[in-house]
Amino acid sequence: MTLSNRPLDPYFDLYPELMPLPDKPFIHANNQYTAIFEIKKSSLYLTAIYTDKLDSTNARHPKNLISEVFNGKTELRMDWLSTTLVFGTSVLGGSKNIYGNQKNEKFFVALIDEGTVTSKRNLSANKLKKLRHRLFKEFSTTTTYTTLQKKIFGTDNRTPKEFEKYLHNRIFDYTSRVNKEKTPHNIVYNA
Repeated sequence: MTLSNRPLDPYFDLYPELMPLPDKPFIHANNQYTAIFEIKKSSLYLTAIYTDKLDSTNARHPKNLISEVFNGKTELRMDWLSTTLVFGTSVLGGSKNIYGNQKNEKFFVALIDEGTVTSKRNLSANKLKKLRHRLFKEFSTTTTYTTLQKKIFGTDNRTPKEFEKYLHNRIFDYTSRVNKEKTPHNIVYNA
């Protein structure tokens, strides 16, 4: 299954210098790394981070960068993250009419509260669309929404629809919460 959102982005927003960078950046990619997650005993774990860097012991395999980013750890319980994870057999599309050709697809949705899975549900594409729309409506009333609009589009007077489309595709990421005090790097930076 493919994870449709990017739960590490809020972490790298807090600590941009830790973002794993590829040797050759992907020019048209939104994401320069691939993260692998696992749910074990009702907890969310990060188990690997990959870019285009190759493993020095086996040049055919990508290098797992998790220990470089997270101080020698080979897996990390994400007890600092609260989010909604959306899994499907393809990624979420940008179409407001169901998700492109995904109208018959089922999605697995997991609610995460500080690393603990509090709820798991299977949703149809239509129900997921309604959830995404509801979250967007709630988020659009916050000051964070206005700040983000200025940050992303600046003073450019683009239509609100462009911004809404952008946010609709990332709403699960923008409604994630990171408890900075619990992050592995908070201790290092505040020492």
